[in-house]
Amino acid sequence: MVDEVVREVIEGRLDLDVDALPPTHREQTVAATHVPRQPMPITSTAKVAQQLLRTPDGIAAPEGTQVVAHPVAREPAATGTQVVERPVLLHPDRGNTQPRTRLPVHTPAPTPQAMMMVPASEASVAGGVATAACITILGRYLIDGEPGASYQHGVGGSWVLGRSATSPFADDPYVDAEHGALCFRPDGVVVDDFDSTNGVFVRVYGHATLRSGDHFRLGEQLIRYTARRRDGGSGRAPTLGSPDPGYWGRVDVMLSVDDNAASYPIDDAEVSFGQSEGHVQFPDDPYLGELHCRIVKQERGATLEDLGAAAGTWLRLRSGDVVPYGAELLVGQTRIRVDAV
Repeated sequence: MVDEVVREVIEGRLDLDVDALPPTHREQTVAATHVPRQPMPITSTAKVAQQLLRTPDGIAAPEGTQVVAHPVAREPAATGTQVVERPVLLHPDRGNTQPRTRLPVHTPAPTPQAMMMVPASEASVAGGVATAACITILGRYLIDGEPGASYQHGVGGSWVLGRSATSPFADDPYVDAEHGALCFRPDGVVVDDFDSTNGVFVRVYGHATLRSGDHFRLGEQLIRYTARRRDGGSGRAPTLGSPDPGYWGRVDVMLSVDDNAASYPIDDAEVSFGQSEGHVQFPDDPYLGELHCRIVKQERGATLEDLGAAAGTWLRLRSGDVVPYGAELLVGQTRIRVDAV
């Protein structure tokens, strides 16, 4: 009977005054009608909040939350770029927030000057990655000779060029006491010129980009190239002069690095040099080929092209220029070659 009454009370079909029941029945009824409530799981809510609530970079999170290192899926990086693992802070706690550090920025190495400075047969040497460099003394400029002493240096090191009693340039009067240095990198050699009198030249195979003011050597000749500067729109009147058929540059035959003996304006698409052929000829120079080299006008600037003469064509480098391994250099009147090991 009691069970039937309790069932009706629970189902709501009967109102029951519990205080009117005997003590024994009152305890049974209260126990039967009390259904404990289960609290909602907190862990599931926390997990959802942890997954959905994120603090954008640079915005402080609410107080009292945790710092969670959560990797972020990234799109595949473009070829040649650097991928950096970067943790993201989710709701950092005020007491545990770590100072954010700037990501390292990848700075590419300087691009070598656009030129060919090694024979095609040695292209694999020039394109490799060196662990050490070997410098070989080849002899004097314009004089055939057997390779002489060699010097080896590790990548990251340097070799000072200068005339001293113990250096391979001791008897070369065209080398300064402190001439320059070669700095060896895995991908090439950086030339550092200490503002020397006669500089450092590189032998050109194929072609090399010319910059206004560059010097180059062919046989016994020293030539300087100068690009013509056009009058700009600064409000100043154009300069007066002789009729201009469209000159875009000038070459000077130099007695020294500072004094010129003759000048030749350039208005054709190219200007060539040789012993018996070309626009500019040096018939008394026995070290020149009949047609030795030429300067060719390009859409932007000009290029110097060697035409296969035995003595070669040599371009003066500027401090900071990078040459590949396998290149042949001219320091004063001394030829050297730098190979990768």
